[in-house]
Amino acid sequence: MKLPILLTKDPKLLQVGGAMIGNKQMLSKYIDITYKIPASQYVIAMNYLLKQNLTHNQFMAIAYHELGHYSLGHLSSDTKVSKIEQELQADIYSANKTSAIDIYNALKKLVLIYKEFTTNQAKDKPNEKELNLKISSFISNIEKQMQPRYNALENIIKQQGLNNVRQ
Repeated sequence: MKLPILLTKDPKLLQVGGAMIGNKQMLSKYIDITYKIPASQYVIAMNYLLKQNLTHNQFMAIAYHELGHYSLGHLSSDTKVSKIEQELQADIYSANKTSAIDIYNALKKLVLIYKEFTTNQAKDKPNEKELNLKISSFISNIEKQMQPRYNALENIIKQQGLNNVRQ
């Protein structure tokens, strides 16, 4: 891994999957950057909940997914690759650097981490029932968007003859 990993508690990062790669300007749209990093330095920003809830291998699989975006040129504004194709390519990059099972299980857990976090945040809100409905709808939408990625990784796992054990 050639880029530093920056752990943050900023919850906004969870809304984009819990991890992101970029320079200070790119990341400042999603997290509060008060860290002393050079403006041109690329870092992998990850929410601390990933470190707490993923195994080491799953955490590294997410880090390599983000590094994949960097290595595959997805950060360029003139990329012609669709967003979903970028995500699939980064998943494959991660699977090749770690394992398909680790990135698959990490992606499954990301949805659960986000759901638990948002549900806990809603507990203290006056319109909890309405907010929980919105959260459930949002989670359902995320799961639908993730399905092509799950399918692609399941195919890699089968091709490699690996056992798809979810952790």
